[in-house]
Amino acid sequence: MATEEWVIMAKSLNLKKVNFEFDNASIVNKLNSNGRDLTFMAQCAKEICTKLKSFEATVITWAPKSHNRLADFICNFVLNKNCIWNFDVNNPREIQEIVIQEAINEF
Repeated sequence: MATEEWVIMAKSLNLKKVNFEFDNASIVNKLNSNGRDLTFMAQCAKEICTKLKSFEATVITWAPKSHNRLADFICNFVLNKNCIWNFDVNNPREIQEIVIQEAINEF
C-alpha cells in the first residue's frame, strides 16, 4: 500500500522520471518481474507496474535499510502518530538532519 501511495504522490507531482528504492528484496523482485507471478503480493506489484508505465522512466532498486533512514523515519512517524503527512518546503528539523547526514554519507 505504501508503494502505491508513493506512485500516486509522484504522479500528482507530475514527475517524469522516478527512482524507487526498497530495503525489501522481495518487493524489488516482484515489481521488476512486471506481474509474472500469481501470488497476492505479485498481483499488487502488477497493478503498481501498470501505474508506473505513466512515467517517462522508472528505476526500482534494492537499498540496504541503513541507506533508507529518511523513509524509515517518515514511516515510523506516520505509524506512531496515526496520521497522514503532507510535505512542503518547510520540513521538520528531523528530516533536514537526516537528509544532510545521508548526503554526507554518500560521499
